[in-house]
Amino acid sequence: MVVSSEQEPVRLKSCAPNQKDPNNIKVVDVKIGSLRFDRANYDAESDVLYLHSGDPQSGEGEETPEGHVLRYAPGTSRVIGLTLVGARQTLERDGHVLITVPETIEATAEDLALAPGCS
Repeated sequence: MVVSSEQEPVRLKSCAPNQKDPNNIKVVDVKIGSLRFDRANYDAESDVLYLHSGDPQSGEGEETPEGHVLRYAPGTSRVIGLTLVGARQTLERDGHVLITVPETIEATAEDLALAPGCS
């Protein structure tokens, strides 16, 4: 059984690119909570940072309480991307970006044995 919960907001302080990809996507190593992103591109005009796990792909989006967007592989709970709206402005103003990230945790039958109806 898989149980979903929401963890505390994560503070992102900065993310510096390591090298460039040919399509204006930079290779990075950004870890936010339990999520890891290895590609990024930044739209300076709109102040939007796009983080990707693997090559950018379409997915199902879910807005965070802070106004960012988490992208999931279609039909799954696997996060494949994160769109940070107002990234530079927020970093300059606050020194960090808060992101509420859902986390999937696993509960075994043994873990739930004492719950009503699960014994």
